[in-house]
Amino acid sequence: MSNSKPILVLTGATGFIGKHISNYFVNIGWYVIALVRNIPNKNEENICYIKYDLVSEIDVSLPDQFDAFIHAGYLKQENGNDAFALNINAVEKLLKELLNKQVGSKLFLSSLSADQNAASVYGRQKMAIEELFLKENGIVVRAGLVLGEGGLFGVMENYLRTKNKIPLFGSGKQPIQTVYIDDLVLAIEKIISKKLTGKLVVACNEAVTYRDFYEALAISVGSKPKFVKTPYWLAGLGILIAKFLRIQLPIAKDNLLGLKQMKHISTTGDLKKIGIELIDYKESFLKLGKRRKEEKFTQ
Repeated sequence: MSNSKPILVLTGATGFIGKHISNYFVNIGWYVIALVRNIPNKNEENICYIKYDLVSEIDVSLPDQFDAFIHAGYLKQENGNDAFALNINAVEKLLKELLNKQVGSKLFLSSLSADQNAASVYGRQKMAIEELFLKENGIVVRAGLVLGEGGLFGVMENYLRTKNKIPLFGSGKQPIQTVYIDDLVLAIEKIISKKLTGKLVVACNEAVTYRDFYEALAISVGSKPKFVKTPYWLAGLGILIAKFLRIQLPIAKDNLLGLKQMKHISTTGDLKKIGIELIDYKESFLKLGKRRKEEKFTQ
C-alpha cells in the first residue's frame, strides 16, 4: 500500500466510539483501515473499509507496516454465546497477525469495570484482553462512562426521553466516572503520539453518584425523574423476564452486575501523564445539547 499518511488500523470502526476515533484521525491527516462486520454504503475519503468479523476464521490482510492499531471492537454477550471465549480468541488471532508486522502502537480500549474477579462477563473479558495487550508491550486505555451520541449512555438517554421512572439500586451512591467522547478520542491520540505504553485510565477523577447522575441526565432531556428503590435481585429477575418477552431495557444483566462492584479510581496521575484535562458530566451534557442544536440548525 502506497500512502504518505500515517496509517491506523481500527476494529469496531462503525461503532459509537469507533466512528469518533476514525473521523478524528482522518481529520488530523491519518489514513484509516477500518475492520468492520458490515461495510457502509457511503465511501469515506481516507478510510478503507475491510469486511472482517471477529468470529471469522478468515485471516485479514493488512499492510506490512502501519503506525497504530486500536482494538475497539467487541462481541456482546447475547443469544447464549460465549462472549468471553469469542472476544479472547478474536484478540489472540489479531495480535498473532501483527507479530510479523511493523506496528507503532497497539492500543486496547478497555473499561473501568475490567477486573479478573468481576461478577460480569464483560469485566472479566476486558481484563483478560488487557493482559494480552500488555504482554505485547501495548497500551490499555480504561475509559469511564463515555458520554456522547451512542453506546450505553445513548441507551440511558433514549430511555429517559420517554420514561421518568429510574430504578434506584442499593443506596444510589455508586460512583460514576465519566469522559466526554471528544476528550476520550483526543486522549487516545495523545497517548499514541507520545508513544506511551502500559495501563492508563481516562475518566474524570471526581465521581458523581448514580442517583445524582441520573437525576441530571433526566433533567437535561426534559424529564422529571422519579426514583424507584429496586433490590438487585428484583432487578435481575426483571431483566430476565424482559429478555424473555423481548422488551428493550436501558440496562442488561452485565450492567447490573458491574454496577454492584463500582468503585472510585484515581485518575489524576494518568491524566497528567497524557497531558489532558477532562470536562465533567454537567459540561458534557451542555456540549451535547449545543451540538444537537447546531446539527438541527444546519439540516
